[in-house]
Amino acid sequence: MKIPCFGLLMVWLIAAVCVGCTTEVSKVRGNQATPPHISQQKDLTINEIRERIEAYLGKEVVLEAFYGDPRRECAGIPYTRSDWMIYDQTNAIYVSGRRPPGVERYGPRDWGTPLEIRGVVKQTKRGTLYISVIEVKIRKQ
Repeated sequence: MKIPCFGLLMVWLIAAVCVGCTTEVSKVRGNQATPPHISQQKDLTINEIRERIEAYLGKEVVLEAFYGDPRRECAGIPYTRSDWMIYDQTNAIYVSGRRPPGVERYGPRDWGTPLEIRGVVKQTKRGTLYISVIEVKIRKQ
């Protein structure tokens, strides 16, 4: 009599753990368009990030911008020497991380290339804002 009750208890425990695991997986992989820590604001601008630093600092954002022209004004000193910049109709910001494939480091022919950048908003000790790249791709014009 003790063995069947123990067996039923074990089956119930295993089922409860499995249901909990699948619930956690569905939260991670679920039907969400974007995870909650990513800015879901459409048409997020660089100026919006600069004006509301506290709201975006440390958060993942998605920006549609253009590959920068080094002659453009960008506030502060780059975080690393390999940083590059992006700009939109409102402002410019440094980006730290890989460039999209095919974009040259100092190639004037690539200035103005439309990009979609997913990254985390960060700030240097000196107060310069930048985007740490997670993913970058060239948008179709």
